[in-house]
Amino acid sequence: MRLTGPSGFLSLTEEAWVRALELGHLYGWKPAGTEQPSPAEAAGPDLALPTSWDGRYFGRHGQRIAADDAQHFALALREALPDLADVATPQDYFSGERKSIILDLATLCEAGGVQIT
Repeated sequence: MRLTGPSGFLSLTEEAWVRALELGHLYGWKPAGTEQPSPAEAAGPDLALPTSWDGRYFGRHGQRIAADDAQHFALALREALPDLADVATPQDYFSGERKSIILDLATLCEAGGVQIT
């Protein structure tokens, strides 16, 4: 999946995205819900938009994380960084080289709203 914001984009696996959302939640982020894309903005393999929008962060519909929500998510991820191991461990998904995913994601979200495609 691709996350695009004012400062650029970041490509993540769906597993990394789900785990990053969980990590943010563990460190105090309270998701506000995403903004539904217009049919013209909808992108990716999940082109068919649900008939009622539930604010989902999952799927690649072209939904947007508002700037406020993205910045709160970034704060939670930054809070988690010191607790992530620098050396890879099987029990910590974002340990070792994957720790940089959290840093990159926090940096992207700090710049403002993010679109999920």
